[in-house]
Amino acid sequence: MRNVILAAIVAVWVVGVGIGSAGAQETLVRDPATIRSCLCEQQTVLTLQDAVNARRALYEHSQKSAASLNAQVDARRAQINVYNNDEIEAFKKLLEQRDTAADAASTGTQEFDVVADRYNQAVAAYNVTCAGRTYDQTALRQAQATLACPRP
Repeated sequence: MRNVILAAIVAVWVVGVGIGSAGAQETLVRDPATIRSCLCEQQTVLTLQDAVNARRALYEHSQKSAASLNAQVDARRAQINVYNNDEIEAFKKLLEQRDTAADAASTGTQEFDVVADRYNQAVAAYNVTCAGRTYDQTALRQAQATLACPRP
């Protein structure tokens, strides 16, 4: 009885390994056009990742600038001499600068969101069509030699 159970376990394991091997062979891509498509999708993801990083830096800079101007407004507001027209005019200019910085921060947030959405869509598309695939090395070299990707 023990041998029958052991034989059944070994048979299940062998069949499972065979299925796993067959599945792994199916993910080996030999078509240069398919490989080119995945390489272009990967390039798009990397380009958009760079764009996200650049927009993030601009966004963070605009947020810091707006916060700095807010702090200056708060500090000046507490010290302003309301009877001195020069101080009042200087304060008004500071308020305009703060408002401009707040508008820029808002625009930066919207622009960052657009780029991040495009990046997330590109990653999702890549994951669906290309992630986890293994490429035949000869076909990969052939695809790389003639690679010409559209701009993202």
